Amino acid sequence: MQNFVDAARAEGMFAWDIEHNPDIGPHAENFELYGISFAAGDISFYERDIDKAFGYLDVLFPEDIEAIAWNGKYDIKCIHAAGFKKYPKRFVDPMVGRNLLDDNLSPHELGLKPSTLEVFGHKMASFQDSISAGPDSEQFATYAIEDAVWELRHWKKMKPDLEEQGLIKLFEKILMPAALVFSDMERAGIGWDLEGARRLLRGFQVLRRKTEKEIYADIGELNIDSGDQVATRLFNELGYSTKGIEMTKSGKRWSVDTAAMNTLAARYPVCEKIRTYRTATKMINTYIEPLTRMHLADPHGRVHPTYWLVSATGRTRCEKPNFQNIPKWLTKQKQFKHLSLRGNVIAQNNRKLIIADFSQIELRLVAHIAEDEKFLHAYNSWHCKTCGESGSHSTILHNCPKCGVFEDEQNGFWHGEDIHQQTTDLVPALRGDRQKGKTANFALVYFATAFRLAYEYPEFSKDKWQQVIDQYFDKHTGYIGVHQWHLRMQDVLWRTAECQDIFGRRRRIPMHSVKNHTKHALNQLINFAPQSSACGMMLLSMSKLRQEFIDKGLWMTQVFPTNMVHDEVVLEVDPDLVDEAVDITRKHMENCVQLRVPVRADIDVSTRWVEEE
Repeated sequence: MQNFVDAARAEGMFAWDIEHNPDIGPHAENFELYGISFAAGDISFYERDIDKAFGYLDVLFPEDIEAIAWNGKYDIKCIHAAGFKKYPKRFVDPMVGRNLLDDNLSPHELGLKPSTLEVFGHKMASFQDSISAGPDSEQFATYAIEDAVWELRHWKKMKPDLEEQGLIKLFEKILMPAALVFSDMERAGIGWDLEGARRLLRGFQVLRRKTEKEIYADIGELNIDSGDQVATRLFNELGYSTKGIEMTKSGKRWSVDTAAMNTLAARYPVCEKIRTYRTATKMINTYIEPLTRMHLADPHGRVHPTYWLVSATGRTRCEKPNFQNIPKWLTKQKQFKHLSLRGNVIAQNNRKLIIADFSQIELRLVAHIAEDEKFLHAYNSWHCKTCGESGSHSTILHNCPKCGVFEDEQNGFWHGEDIHQQTTDLVPALRGDRQKGKTANFALVYFATAFRLAYEYPEFSKDKWQQVIDQYFDKHTGYIGVHQWHLRMQDVLWRTAECQDIFGRRRRIPMHSVKNHTKHALNQLINFAPQSSACGMMLLSMSKLRQEFIDKGLWMTQVFPTNMVHDEVVLEVDPDLVDEAVDITRKHMENCVQLRVPVRADIDVSTRWVEEE
């Protein structure tokens, strides 16, 4: 042990990699850890004795030494499941570093084995072949050691590149602490209402059968789940317009995917019904039934999604199931409010859910990035009816800076104008409709076209939406700063096709994509900075609030992270800690970074993921 510890200290780093029974996950009561492999300097070995393996971690984790593990949040979750509860002081996941250096790699390409083959030209042995001789075999030990050795080599090679490209601070200060949050979040899991799930299942089954009958009555019987049959019926037999519809990748027929059906639904009522049928099917097959099986299989009745820090967009990802992409349009309709999947996520053990999100954070980031005067004015303005003072302030104010009155409707102190009402007032073509002002803001800052808006919001014609766009970006009365930001991005598109978020994370669009899909490539550049920055702010906030709760001895004992959706976090908290936890969460969210506009956190407390009515 001493030789290895000395080697790790001398290099300032070591790699470690867990092996376990693949048939039993870390959330099961009978989870079985096979062993841990280690590498540092020229020393590498596999320790089958779990207590001895934990002895190495017990010595090295608290030290100022880089603890390297590929997709290491999973390894941390596994050692915690096996009874070792410490975290590394300097956690390093080279998989995340590889994503930062090449954001166009697919999730599959970010695995250790394909990365090692691509970067070093070395083909690693497979788990399936190696385990065939048993977990105590020399063959399996050789396989396990190879994992740690190549993780160490990857990090040694990529660390200078991260430093050279100015990405090391983002990696070390935001993404690695966030990986520890995600490890805890996956371990904590989500509470699931079994009785509510049964009601949801019945509700979606009834909706699907009813919609199926209506579709048959409108266009005749067919397999609604078959894209080929739906495309043939709609376009070949019924002659529906293909305007705005793309061909499939194979080029054999017109697409009837989600985007196509959204376009068609604005013109043909039966396509709205097909969309409803598909959503009901997805809710049953992708969410309700799998979530209920997970709930029943888990010893604590929890559901444990997997979260990923690696993506091209700078946003996090979630899978098995994807809680970050639950279809929303159906339950936004009044008659389907009772079919809310989010409403079936509950607090357990008499706890409460703290649901915190950044208020209009992407629009605030547009104000910061574009430096648009009207956006900045709307978010920085404050006024107090009690004392009559008003002014501008780039940090959120909850009290009047002059008389001290607290922000509420009764006293009349407010911070920030209604940006959607401001847009409605600036754009006469919106006819004073605030909801359309909201639509215009979220669509036009991301460079939506009149053509797309007319299909998604057909209450206005294409010409009418073009009038809205012209007035929105009018050089005298409109958001000229946003327009100039778009022009800068168009210039960047053809020069480098590369942009950064406020933390330095990069998006690089391949030139062949720029040439073949110019508008889509431009949209990716424009979308990246606000969306990636918002996610980075949430990751930074979560890391800071996690550390404070750890310092107070409350993390994963009385405060549990259960879910994150881009700019929203959900915590499950003991009831007597709610007020303190709300204050801590608000503090870190509203003060995580200093923008040109204030950052506001909206926080609700409930027993379900949505407010109870």
